[in-house]
Amino acid sequence: FTPTTLVLGASGDSSGKTGLQADVQDDSQPWAGAIFLYSREAGDFVQNTFVKASHAVSGDGFAFDIAISGDTLVTAAPYDDWGGAGINPTSSDASRTDTGAVYVFR
Repeated sequence: FTPTTLVLGASGDSSGKTGLQADVQDDSQPWAGAIFLYSREAGDFVQNTFVKASHAVSGDGFAFDIAISGDTLVTAAPYDDWGGAGINPTSSDASRTDTGAVYVFR
């Protein structure tokens, strides 16, 4: 068995940027969390994607748990405070302390 993809969760990452390929040098949000994806190239693993929550906030713990199935990546942010409900909430309310969230990437 030789894996071609490596996925690492870093729930303690402190970058405050959001989305794919966010700025890894930003340290404005301690414990916001991040996912690092690596692919095998010429026998070595090379980082090719850096994934952040759509709203990276200090203490959310994004990437605390990760699951992969085919091309789908699922991760938890158990301390997420976002107040939106349902799928792809648009609320900007962050007053619900530690309610948690699940993110699905395809």
